[in-house]
Amino acid sequence: MKLKQLFKFLNKQKPTTISDLELKLLNAKKEWLEAQKICDEITDHRELDTAILKVVRAERRYMHYLELIKHITIKQG
Repeated sequence: MKLKQLFKFLNKQKPTTISDLELKLLNAKKEWLEAQKICDEITDHRELDTAILKVVRAERRYMHYLELIKHITIKQG
């Protein structure tokens, strides 16, 4: 495949890629909100550290997908 053909192919794939990223973003947001809820409900201090780490990890994943979508939409616009 020539380079120009490859770029044309990749440009056609952008909407699907953004949709995939949007789906990942929504799932990451859901995980983040669930982790926050679990963290708020914890009563045992020994479980709190693990819950906080899960919230931080889920938040980072969510922010990562937000940045990817922002970066892609800026490039397209």
